[in-house]
Amino acid sequence: MPKSKLKVTADLSLIKSELRKDEKFSQCIRLHAVYQIAQGKSVSEVHQYYSVSHKSICNWVHRYNADGLAGLSNRSIKGRPASLNEEEKLELEKIIDNSPSDYGYNSATWTGPLLLEMIKKHFNISYSRTYIYKLLSDLGYSYQKGKGYYPEASDRSDEIASIKKKFQN
Repeated sequence: MPKSKLKVTADLSLIKSELRKDEKFSQCIRLHAVYQIAQGKSVSEVHQYYSVSHKSICNWVHRYNADGLAGLSNRSIKGRPASLNEEEKLELEKIIDNSPSDYGYNSATWTGPLLLEMIKKHFNISYSRTYIYKLLSDLGYSYQKGKGYYPEASDRSDEIASIKKKFQN
């Protein structure tokens, strides 16, 4: 009787994200890649095995050569500093929780372009149209598709009520 194949029921992306959280595991993977290069394997072989870029492997080897094991530890990822500080983000959340009409806008709900204008007026900070949705996501808000309302459409509630009466009789 053939052996049954093992199956993992968890989502692969979840497993991968958990592995990435462990700094020692990441450092061990990098060290093993450097070890394979030291044994004479090509960068393309190692890159295929670990599914990382050619450049990453080269960086790991150079960092190991320069700093030893410490060169393979996770480095802090530096980026552009946030334009809104934490206090301003809290203030923006309070603004979003209110209606745009409270701030002089002729709208019942916040939209991306409307928030861009509000942030520019209130905080004197300009964001791109694409970044506003990332900012909202970071603050815990989600995109919601609006329902169309057409004021020129006739109100059919009286018509529906009369049809219901006919069927009840």
